[in-house]
Amino acid sequence: MIISIEKKFIFIANLKTASTSIESELRPHGDIVVRRSELGKHLPYAQIQKRFKWLFDVIDEGEFFKFGVIRDPVDYALSLYKSHRHEKFKDNPRLYTGDMSFDDFMEVWVPNNKGQLQPQIDRFIDIDGNLSVDQLIVYSDLDKRFPEVMKKLGIPEITLPRMNVSPDFEVEVTDYAKSRLKTLMERDYKAIANVKEAIANVEA
Repeated sequence: MIISIEKKFIFIANLKTASTSIESELRPHGDIVVRRSELGKHLPYAQIQKRFKWLFDVIDEGEFFKFGVIRDPVDYALSLYKSHRHEKFKDNPRLYTGDMSFDDFMEVWVPNNKGQLQPQIDRFIDIDGNLSVDQLIVYSDLDKRFPEVMKKLGIPEITLPRMNVSPDFEVEVTDYAKSRLKTLMERDYKAIANVKEAIANVEA
């Protein structure tokens, strides 16, 4: 999570969406930078509003360009599943996914770790229940859309580094898993479709 007073932007850091890479490049422009998860790196916008109310009492929220990244739910879940195969999670069987299939992950791991896999769109909702971002970038379009956002903010061109990348290996995604994700992440699918439709209308 980054708030820049000079450049007037708020970056809302979603999970598994290149947030570490984005933060590494935008950090020099930030006046408030939260880099550690346990301290609020991935705070939803509604909580950002509450925690930094003192700032928004001085500078109107409407002056800030708010943006974040959302990912296809299947890719998002796969990245979470793969990342928790890391050796560092072996000492915590509840978090470790190395001994389970993706179906097991959806059926057992997700219910046992509430809050880990949930609709991403909730991260971008304000305290009044409204979508708070000025631009929502779909992860698959990040290379194209991120430079557009930087141009709006008056920040010189940035090439994002690849950081904190989940292990890359083949995973069978069954119809069962897809069905579970379609139900669980229904609002994410709708949000992504809306973003793509809006872009198509602009570029048509």
